[in-house]
Amino acid sequence: MQFRGFCSKLMAGFQPVRLLHSSVGKMDKKIHIEHTMDNFRSNDILLARVSKIKDISPTVRTLTLTVDKEKNTSSFRAGQWVDFFIPGVEQVGGFSMWNSPTSFSRKVSVRFGGDFYYPTPDISGPHSLLLIAGGVGINPLLSIWFQARDLCAENASIKPIKTRLLYSAVSDKELLFQPEINSVSREFSNFYTDNFVTRPGPGYTGRINQDILAERISEDAGSRIIAYLCGPPGQVQDMKMYLRNLNIPEHDIRSELWY
Repeated sequence: MQFRGFCSKLMAGFQPVRLLHSSVGKMDKKIHIEHTMDNFRSNDILLARVSKIKDISPTVRTLTLTVDKEKNTSSFRAGQWVDFFIPGVEQVGGFSMWNSPTSFSRKVSVRFGGDFYYPTPDISGPHSLLLIAGGVGINPLLSIWFQARDLCAENASIKPIKTRLLYSAVSDKELLFQPEINSVSREFSNFYTDNFVTRPGPGYTGRINQDILAERISEDAGSRIIAYLCGPPGQVQDMKMYLRNLNIPEHDIRSELWY
């Protein structure tokens, strides 16, 4: 079984933790532990159990894990991943969480980590967020989307003026978490979403390009724009190039590759 993403939902009592499994074929890639060896990792490893399995698209399945809240002494930041340990499996998997940090049968273990998160210590003053997701790269960006929502709801001192999500997938059926995403944009007038379908068929739009980014950035002009990117390496590299061409400073382009 090849896992391609991770997400969690933290709640009172026992905490459900949701993972994504994809049937997409295996790609040549660095194993997670090598790819993230220089990233922050929590010292705590949490025990969990698989409590629910659900298909959410033709190729993606969620696994819900439950974690005992009383034994959970760890915390995570919006956008971080976890190490995922399966008994009897030597290689550690890495999965990204999709919920806000204010929310958290078979036994497994997880550990929080990662340097891709929001807000980072250097963020202060007025700013807008531009989130660009490809495929199951939506996971950490959805976590940031929810964190931005929570900060706005709390009227926190550090919160985005606007939050914009550009989300692309090969088909409309692979655009994940649409009810959760749309519920936020309906509730908050400063949250915006655009979906893109890259394979010809129902809902086809083509890929996100520089002209589209230029139009969206012009709508958010007047404040610092901080871009978070997560998706396949080719897409992330293209988005970085487009954003540089559009004069977004390098330190305001944050990315996570999704192998």
